[in-house]
Amino acid sequence: MKKFRMLIFTLIIALLATIFYAYENFRVKIPEYKKPGINLTSSKFGEIKNITWANNFVAPDKSLLILSSRMQGDKKYSYLYYLNTDNGQSKLLYEFPSHKYLDDVILFDTIVIRDTIITTYDEGIIKTTLTRDKNYRVSSSHSELMAIDDFQDATSVDYNSNISYTKCNNKLIYTDKLNNSAWTFFSNTTSSHNITKYYRKPYYIVSAASPDNVLTYTSVKRNGVNLYSMKDGVSLSKLNRPIAKNIINVKSLRDGLGYTGMNGEAKDGKDIASLNIFISRRYSNYGKLPYTIDNIPFNTDKFGSVPALDSINSNQEFSVVYTFYNENHEGIIKISNYREEPKTIVKDKNLFGPVNITQKRINNKDVKLILYFTHENNEIHAKTCDIDEKLIKDITEMIK
Repeated sequence: MKKFRMLIFTLIIALLATIFYAYENFRVKIPEYKKPGINLTSSKFGEIKNITWANNFVAPDKSLLILSSRMQGDKKYSYLYYLNTDNGQSKLLYEFPSHKYLDDVILFDTIVIRDTIITTYDEGIIKTTLTRDKNYRVSSSHSELMAIDDFQDATSVDYNSNISYTKCNNKLIYTDKLNNSAWTFFSNTTSSHNITKYYRKPYYIVSAASPDNVLTYTSVKRNGVNLYSMKDGVSLSKLNRPIAKNIINVKSLRDGLGYTGMNGEAKDGKDIASLNIFISRRYSNYGKLPYTIDNIPFNTDKFGSVPALDSINSNQEFSVVYTFYNENHEGIIKISNYREEPKTIVKDKNLFGPVNITQKRINNKDVKLILYFTHENNEIHAKTCDIDEKLIKDITEMIK
């Protein structure tokens, strides 16, 4: 009789677990949040996919990296450019066949070769390094290609000497443990790699570029997009509970030791009304992680895109810059620094799209610079400023 009761109990638990799994995972709809973008076509660069500050290891001057694309016959090619915002001079670093999903990816190797730019092409990834002359001007670039099996189906990627990626219609995270001998100069041959697969039902990878091998990713659940972390395939939370729920936007910190993002919670079945801006950095003393630094209304820009954010960090210090909009889609850029209250640095009713932050050494002083975009008189403008809304510069003519 006792064994019979135990059997019934076990069957009930198994049935409840199956029902819970089905409720959480079947017929789950991906939230349709439009990411911040600029949709800018340039006569000089082509269709611009991404513009970002070059980090100080790649280029210490006030330079931008521009990733764009053009059609060559029936095939699309991507172009990586360097642009000096002081004098407007640009240089083509490399051109390559575009990846059909990852044609906007610009990453930096933050672990080993810190002056390396990482982009993707149709069959794998590319490492590009810059060479400078005695006057610190970019004189040339050197690129290396590495082909990866079935990489044409990759939908998200991050790099830290190894490469981690997801694929479309696939429930696995792939980690390719690369080695220097696998890199071949201007080669399209697929090398033999050591690929580990993790069954995690990922949506996209947030960060794999950490020296302690922690990988952060999102997964779609019935209640929205949730955030998770694992190390060597083992969840860092009990019972694989999410770190944060209802993720709207999230990005890795530059050194890979954490992330910053925004999320919200719908109450009483209503739409999300506000967003928490948060940061999480391992080995920090912020307090409970993720650490909420601000709460903003959840409105979109004039083109329906969610607010944008970006960050820089060093040890305990951090600066998170983010946009938000009122009900009329008029925008503000705010910045939150470590142990400081958030402050407004830009007010512009025409603000839209992505925002990007860097720190450069100007006149022997560390200056934080912001890149942002406005839409005025049916034209997109690219502008830069510091966090005191000084050094404002319209660089639109440089990228037209």
